[in-house]
Amino acid sequence: MEETFYLLANPTRCYQRKPRQTTIDETLLRLLNKKFTGLKISSENYNNNITKIERIFEEYYIKETIAKLIDEVVEKVVNEQVLL
Repeated sequence: MEETFYLLANPTRCYQRKPRQTTIDETLLRLLNKKFTGLKISSENYNNNITKIERIFEEYYIKETIAKLIDEVVEKVVNEQVLL
């Protein structure tokens, strides 16, 4: 009951705005702008660069996977575990 009276006495408490949730992309863009103060990174540039970074990571992952598979096959051939 005390809370009811408190809310009646303080009507702004009912209408407080919730803070806006920021996305990871917004946070990363803000951090990049802080890191590179001499550059102005727009959201369009950010999206293009994130796409390029994603491609680089995908290519690296594919190269690592292929290298591991080749190493496993070579090791099995050396140990004569593969039947041809």
